[in-house]
Amino acid sequence: MFQRHSLRVSRLWLLAWAGVAAFYFLTLAAQTSGGDDSVYLILAKALATGQGFSRLDIAGNPPEPQYPPGWPLLLSGVAFLFPDVVNHLIAFQAVTALCSILAFPVACWLLRRNSSVPDGVLIFLVSLAFLNPYMLFVSCQQTLSEPSYILFSFLSILLLEHAVDQARPWGWMALALLTGIASYYIRVVGLTVLFSTVVYLCWKRRWLAAMLYGAGAALLLSPWAYRNLTLGLSPLGGAYGDIFTWKDYTALDANPIRSIEDIVGRIVNNAQVHILRSNPGLFLPALRGPNIAGFLQGAGLTWIGPAFGLFLAAAILIGFLNQVRKGIKLTEIYVVVYLGFILLAPWAVWRNVLPILP
Repeated sequence: MFQRHSLRVSRLWLLAWAGVAAFYFLTLAAQTSGGDDSVYLILAKALATGQGFSRLDIAGNPPEPQYPPGWPLLLSGVAFLFPDVVNHLIAFQAVTALCSILAFPVACWLLRRNSSVPDGVLIFLVSLAFLNPYMLFVSCQQTLSEPSYILFSFLSILLLEHAVDQARPWGWMALALLTGIASYYIRVVGLTVLFSTVVYLCWKRRWLAAMLYGAGAALLLSPWAYRNLTLGLSPLGGAYGDIFTWKDYTALDANPIRSIEDIVGRIVNNAQVHILRSNPGLFLPALRGPNIAGFLQGAGLTWIGPAFGLFLAAAILIGFLNQVRKGIKLTEIYVVVYLGFILLAPWAVWRNVLPILP
């Protein structure tokens, strides 16, 4: 399906993949934070026990207004086998880890198509991304949806980029559509995959493909959109759609965005948080460790983290522009659209950046 590799490189890929898999399973921990991961487990149990997509932890079991059903649905098979969720957390955590393990070769293939660096360097960099403490946290310490989103979003992009090079692309495009839809049903931000794909197909002047992909996406999204509308929610965003218009999503009496200045202010604030805090912590996690952070604080060197963030932002921008000069692929469009989405989001946290870290 993809480019051929020498036997040495193939062995290197397998060795790296096996190493990452072993590290993931050795790091598994049966725990929950009581936050998003707990809600996912509750929804998975509701689906497994035939109680619909509802909140079993709330009186009356109301329908879930915020999270899409994809990740709980993937977990529901485990919940069916182990109804006593609390005492079988490790089984659920294994599903999360497995998603990251499967995403590793997909990320390697995707970056192989979009990079000219030697395979050894590429695999080393992807391994660093997947062995990042924050990636390990969401994959092995919490039952969160980011690993499965990375798997399906990267797979969708990979399949679509492969499809446009084929004389008979329709089967590959159908698979790209299904995996793109899966990424949305796992995380609402998956809309960026679908939108980016339509933009890319239009950029390539594949008008029929863009029309059919858009129509297929609309058809597959319509049941969920209808369900949300019947609950008085945003059709595609659910409760997230309303939260997106708030100035401060943590406020009980949230004021809506009313002007361009409000939007620009949010973009600037989110950019500052991600450049000066999220990225330095993701690329060099030791900076956020208590020992290093305490030392820098005591030595008056707290500027090192933000300075490193600015350096990273400049390096990433230069690399991105160099890649664009070689030709625009779906990957480049997706990165821009995804970054635009998280810059407009009402919250700026490292988990927003993690899905494009590789």
